[in-house]
Amino acid sequence: DIELYCLDPLMGKYLDAGFPIHYYDNVRFVQGHSENLPFPDNYFDCVISVNAIDHVDDFEKTAQEIHRVLKTNGKIRMHVHYHQPTIPEPLEINDARMQQAFSWSSNFKKIHQSEIKHGSRALPGESYTVWTNF
Repeated sequence: DIELYCLDPLMGKYLDAGFPIHYYDNVRFVQGHSENLPFPDNYFDCVISVNAIDHVDDFEKTAQEIHRVLKTNGKIRMHVHYHQPTIPEPLEINDARMQQAFSWSSNFKKIHQSEIKHGSRALPGESYTVWTNF
């Protein structure tokens, strides 16, 4: 059986706004912050992040928490938006920062980089990347 968890610090606000989580009976929505994941050590077989890690408060702490909750030989796949810092997205992430933060994961590498995502084009100097350890 597959258990799918979705973590977001704003989950309570989504519920207040009427987000229909009851339609997703196979997903466990969890309110929490990536810098202090509300899960035990070695809990997940796989961690997937889609255009989210550039929104965290502390990138390096988030990478450490992913390491903590991921089982030995666990899989990681991340879609990461590279962009200049902005007020809503204050982190600037690049290849060196990704490699440094996830150096604990063997075979962690960038497998794709593009200026186009689902038909939309990134702003000048931006790109979309995919990182994985498998």
